[in-house]
Amino acid sequence: MATEDDYTAQPFVPRRGGLPTLRETAACGPWLAAELDRVEPELIVVLGTGDWWRT
Repeated sequence: MATEDDYTAQPFVPRRGGLPTLRETAACGPWLAAELDRVEPELIVVLGTGDWWRT
């Protein structure tokens, strides 16, 4: 699991308890996609709609 320190070199610090905004996602690009897949592989985020669900 990633720690707070793992995020300090990234373009943004994710909000606690919330998904990143579309603007934050665009700033992170591939790093965020890889991180979400590693931390929450069953979480699907539909970018641009704000919708999400667990598989």
